[in-house]
Amino acid sequence: MISGFPHSSYPDPRMETDLENVRKNMDRERLTVLIVEDQMVNRVILKGILQKEYDIVEAENGAEALTVLSTDKNISAILLDIVMPVMDGYAVMRELKDSQFASLPVIVMTGESDSAAEQKALDLGAWDFVSKPYQPSVLLLRLKNVIVRSQFYLISEMKHAYEHDTLTDLYNRNSFFDMTRKLLDEYPDRRFALVRFDINKFHVFNSYWGEEEGNRLLRFVADFMRLDSKNAEPCTYARINADAFCICEPYDEQEISAQVDSIRKALQEYNRDYLIEPCFGVYVIEDPAMNIVAMLELATLASKECKSKYMTYIEYYKPDMSDKVLQEQVSSPEYN
Repeated sequence: MISGFPHSSYPDPRMETDLENVRKNMDRERLTVLIVEDQMVNRVILKGILQKEYDIVEAENGAEALTVLSTDKNISAILLDIVMPVMDGYAVMRELKDSQFASLPVIVMTGESDSAAEQKALDLGAWDFVSKPYQPSVLLLRLKNVIVRSQFYLISEMKHAYEHDTLTDLYNRNSFFDMTRKLLDEYPDRRFALVRFDINKFHVFNSYWGEEEGNRLLRFVADFMRLDSKNAEPCTYARINADAFCICEPYDEQEISAQVDSIRKALQEYNRDYLIEPCFGVYVIEDPAMNIVAMLELATLASKECKSKYMTYIEYYKPDMSDKVLQEQVSSPEYN
């Protein structure tokens, strides 16, 4: 399945490539680890284990560790003792949880075998544990693993932000074009339709109810698309811009008609005090090799035709719609 939802099951080989690149970069560059431990002898032992592969920064307690983090932005991981004076490890993790360092991997160092203590540390954001006395090979392996995971997570988050719409978390316009091209190439023998829809006079709704409520409506539509698209697999869907959404799905006129009825009824229930009318434009794809942007433009022409007709919620693209637009352009004073 190709999905507009971020947790798509569609395989993306780029993710494996990114993970391999993270590992290679770690082998090339020297990273910095913060050791937070009140006992000097333990800090000496840990530094002896790690210093061949990492640069080391030390702190004697949690308060000192937070000061180090505020001045050194290049820390890649933290080895954190739990029992310390001034500020213990639990307090440090509470401070980190909602800070800019929330994604920084923390390995908790403890001599306790108390599962409740481990659970508490996990709840506060610990990534892993090492017990005293330290086993060098285990410590190095676990440290490398959490750093790889954290850097891969950061790359994934950046990629997600680049590919997705921030308001609805659907794919954005450019990602939709890429994913739809993959979809059509993967299923060359299936017939698809590109369906574009928006909320008629959404700007009026936004002005009347306010931007926050307008955004809530857009998120409602996005959630509806996620659920409804399960009946249209394989498909892609996205928020194109403003109040415009798009889905590319196998062509079935009855199914598309049912989709229109579903979203129309859902919008009626969403706000009974305001008539929210969707406008659907459908372009049935004749040539799968056609540019996706051009397909969207044709579906947009159909949706505009829909807006000009009372109580009409869906229009299919017909060639004369393009002829009409061309004629209007030729007839306009600016063209002449």
